[in-house]
Order: sequence, then C-alpha cells, then structure tokens
Amino acid sequence: MDLSKVHDLNSSALSTLWTTYHQAKGFLSAAIPTETYLKMISSARKYPLFILPLQRDVVGEAPDGTQTPQAVEMHVLVSSTSFLSGYHL
Repeated sequence: MDLSKVHDLNSSALSTLWTTYHQAKGFLSAAIPTETYLKMISSARKYPLFILPLQRDVVGEAPDGTQTPQAVEMHVLVSSTSFLSGYHL
C-alpha cells in the first residue's frame, strides 16, 4: 500500500479501504486495532503454535459409508519470535 496516499485517512476509512481491497481479490483479511494486535503478538510469543480448524463443504461419503456434507481442515500456524520481532508499530 502506498502510505503517502493514505496518510490523511482516519482509521475507519483505512480499515474499509484495506478490507474492501482484499475482499475484491478473494482474500480473507481484517483490520484490527493496535491494542488487539499487541495482544495477539504477545500470545504468539507465548504460544508459538496455533491450530486453526476451518470448516469446508464436502461431497462424498465417510469411510463408514455415511454422508459427509461437511469436513474440517486443520491448519497449523507457527509463529517465530525472531520473525515477529521485526514488526514494530
């Protein structure tokens, strides 16, 4: 993002711009308050592994022959304190 073009925007307008841009490209994104970000970074340093279960639709049968309209994909998120230490507000 060209910060020189958004320097005068308030946080609400910047959040809307960021979210709309990424949604238009089909990405999942969010704009969060600084306080929330700092809590997340603190938790990531304390607990560097996080498992994110994402529900998805499935067409087919389970191994026992029952219908499976939904399934869960498990995503493991790994944070590195050396990686996170490079981010400063």
